[in-house]
Amino acid sequence: AAAGPCGFSRRGVLAQARAARRSGAVPMLVMTWSVRGEADAGEAARATLRAAREARLKVIPVGLAFELAEKTGRAALRMPDGRHPSAAGTYLYGAVLYASLFGRSPEGLGCRGGCEKPLEPALARFLQGCAWKAVTDFNAGQDGPERRRPGDPDPQPLSPF
Repeated sequence: AAAGPCGFSRRGVLAQARAARRSGAVPMLVMTWSVRGEADAGEAARATLRAAREARLKVIPVGLAFELAEKTGRAALRMPDGRHPSAAGTYLYGAVLYASLFGRSPEGLGCRGGCEKPLEPALARFLQGCAWKAVTDFNAGQDGPERRRPGDPDPQPLSPF
């Protein structure tokens, strides 16, 4: 099947979700950031949501956190190629994963990363806040493209253990 606007195929997402469930895993789909200059962020988000709904997957809204953080200009989240994350972008990705998986704010966590070097404390705090806002807004259906439908299951945080 042909890849969609965000680089994955609907059929592939469905097949991977089935395989993960058969093995006892809880499958999820990461909404990534769009590639600078190549993709429409809104279309990539909509494609991710369509695939996630069809496959009944929880969405991890990393792309929304990138959009939120990039609006401020406080952090360079991408490498010069516009595609790959910088150390700050990788940190933000991890903070969104933490918030999505555990249902808790990453704000106040002491880890500041170590990809290239630890982030400055103020930048780490800013990215933690962006991650939590993106996850909570997305899960509430505010400021994000997801709208829960009647009968949709309530989002449940995963246990850290």
